[in-house]
Amino acid sequence: MELKIANAPCSWGIEFADNPANPTWQTVLNEISGAGYGATELGPLGYLPTDKDALNDALSSRSLGLIAGTLFVYLHRPEEREAIFEKTHTTCQILKEQGADYLVVIDMCPRLERMKQGRSKRQRALPMSSGRR
Repeated sequence: MELKIANAPCSWGIEFADNPANPTWQTVLNEISGAGYGATELGPLGYLPTDKDALNDALSSRSLGLIAGTLFVYLHRPEEREAIFEKTHTTCQILKEQGADYLVVIDMCPRLERMKQGRSKRQRALPMSSGRR
């Protein structure tokens, strides 16, 4: 059995595509490739190039494939439904064009109750961070 390991822009702290503190996508892809990974996840929509050819060139020039994409959205907000559908469609189109197989969906509203699921009642929960979100 061959084990394949990929990385993702979130390992570089990339949560939102437009955060001015983000390292450039070129730096992140260079470092993913330089560390020996063969694939990456898409990161937040708009962080990596969204144009099929530009993304393909960015990945192939670094011998990287695209394995997955992530939707990090407010699933509990009905007023954002259409925007979520649009983001989902765009993300899935990019994944299809690049031959990626997976889509990860994460609700941007972490709740303490959900973070405790499956844990022993004796286990302490880590404190919620008051830092960057």
